[in-house]
Amino acid sequence: MIQDFKSIEKIADHYGYEKQKNKTVEEMIELADAIIHDQEDNIIEEIADVLIMLNQIIYLKEISEDVDDVMKEKIARQIVRMKKKPKFRLKDYPGNYVMHCDTEKKAKIFCNFLHNAGRTWYMEAPYNEKTNWETYEEDTVYLFNDGTCGNKEYAKKYGQTVLEFDDFNWDEER
Repeated sequence: MIQDFKSIEKIADHYGYEKQKNKTVEEMIELADAIIHDQEDNIIEEIADVLIMLNQIIYLKEISEDVDDVMKEKIARQIVRMKKKPKFRLKDYPGNYVMHCDTEKKAKIFCNFLHNAGRTWYMEAPYNEKTNWETYEEDTVYLFNDGTCGNKEYAKKYGQTVLEFDDFNWDEER
């Protein structure tokens, strides 16, 4: 991806590890902010900044091979995890099932999945317009066969089987 490693090394040597360490953290914060706010132009610019800074840190710490090895391990481990998790299929869960989504991001993915499957909220509103996650937050469950949502403990109390979002492979939905 980066073509000019000599310039990266020159910059790193000029400023040194301590200054570039702090600059790296600053650039990572700016990237996180751009991602959180979905600022497409800023995301591209901040990714470039972070990659430049990370390559300097890798060079200054002389850890290129170590980073490559750890990345390969992590990627391989994630591929194995993905193969182990089943895809969620609505037809496998008729009746008293609910899906627990403990983050708003997971709720959005699940609601988009329901929308794409032709499901709507009980009042016929599209699932992809509103998740209602803010009502119960990390305790939110979706009664996907009824078009409603509720609280996880309440659902358990009334005999609903709670499915965990993280137990399924959602890669195609992301």
